Amino acid sequence: MSQPVGKVSGGAKQTFTPPFSGDWALHIGAGLSSDEVAPNPPQALQSTARTMYSITLSWSAPAAAADGDVAASYIITRDGTAITTVTATTWTDQGLEESSSHTYAIHALDDAGNKSSSAAQLTVSTTGDTQAPQVTQVITVSGTELRVTFDEKVEAASAQTPGNYVITPAVAVTAALLSAEGTQATLTTAAHNPGQSYTIKVTGIKDRARVANTMAAQTLNYKFEATLQISELSPATYRLAQLAAGSAYYADRDFKLTTIPAVCQGFTWIMTENDDKERSDAHWLSFKANMAVTVMIAYDNGASTRPTWLDGWSDTGAEIGTSDDSPLHLYRRDFPAGEVVLGGNEGTSKTSMYLVLVKKADGTVADTTPPAVPKGLDFAG
Repeated sequence: MSQPVGKVSGGAKQTFTPPFSGDWALHIGAGLSSDEVAPNPPQALQSTARTMYSITLSWSAPAAAADGDVAASYIITRDGTAITTVTATTWTDQGLEESSSHTYAIHALDDAGNKSSSAAQLTVSTTGDTQAPQVTQVITVSGTELRVTFDEKVEAASAQTPGNYVITPAVAVTAALLSAEGTQATLTTAAHNPGQSYTIKVTGIKDRARVANTMAAQTLNYKFEATLQISELSPATYRLAQLAAGSAYYADRDFKLTTIPAVCQGFTWIMTENDDKERSDAHWLSFKANMAVTVMIAYDNGASTRPTWLDGWSDTGAEIGTSDDSPLHLYRRDFPAGEVVLGGNEGTSKTSMYLVLVKKADGTVADTTPPAVPKGLDFAG
């Protein structure tokens, strides 16, 4: 048998006992309520470090809320947009622009996910670039090319203005090109003189700061020390090489160098082909050099005769040892910058093809090329 139960009011526990014993008892308890108390906001928000591209923030944890809860984490908002949640009380915002201003708001969260009704707020800016660019290095790439290196990325328009570079003694700057990374300018110039010291004045170059900084005149010294460049080698199957004892010295044979005299030090080798040993062309091997050069011919010491074009070459008295059992005797001659032309080997089936060694000449070399012969006349020199 049941008895109607009246309305239960309030949240207290109620017990109803029927008027007869031994039947049943009804217990109704109010449900446990959820945590809806918000934490207090963080305190003492400040910027502890700034760079051109970052801002570091720190703050103090808030006091416990009315229900005893403390902050478990913090929501960080930059310029009205929530960007991260952290548990620590310090954080660094990176990847910002230089001289940029930002407003930060930090809310506290408790372990139930309640967010503080207010936030700690701070407006702070990254630092600005106030340093003008500086030149850190000037190097000569070639007699008509310089490379200028800056200590930061620079503006293309000013860096590519030839008039911002002045070379003394006078060498005209005809073009300037800034590298993709923005820190090097390659200058195209009139010809430099090998061994000459120069001064370059760089001015008017701007950096890439929001408010550009313009460098004052900066003067640097440099010296042009030309490096040997050999080009247009013919025949095309011949090769330039740096050889040592044990190296193959022909492009078409496996004969090896066994001994190399000291006189060969510093030379670049031209590997010829032994199949060309019987060539008798007046113009057989040629190349161009960007400066005066010393050329040595390593000629088969076992040959009974030498080609007439070797007349006038200096005999070094030195020989290169080979695995072919026939040493190569060294003859030497200097040539001015420009084209060097050598004749054929004029050998036999039993002799070997010559080798060529080239290096920068030690001093100024006179041009000994005969003048052009007027039409209709013979020239005997």
